[in-house]
Amino acid sequence: MRTCNCPSCNANISIDDENRDFAFCQYCGSKIMLDDYRSIYRVIDEAKIKQAETGREIRLKELNIKEAQMKERNRLRKM
Repeated sequence: MRTCNCPSCNANISIDDENRDFAFCQYCGSKIMLDDYRSIYRVIDEAKIKQAETGREIRLKELNIKEAQMKERNRLRKM
């Protein structure tokens, strides 16, 4: 058995199976990758990745709307 800390919530985690490639935090559910069976880990937070992608898409749509509004104003000024 070995122990490590969760990178997300810093909880102390005990891992029973020494042959695991990854584990899940029993407190916050984060996936913890175990490289070479040491206490080295990576957190994959898919929710934050999706949130960043969605925020980027929203910002691009806002910019497209503003650009269309500016073009419409310029068109009306020329009349």
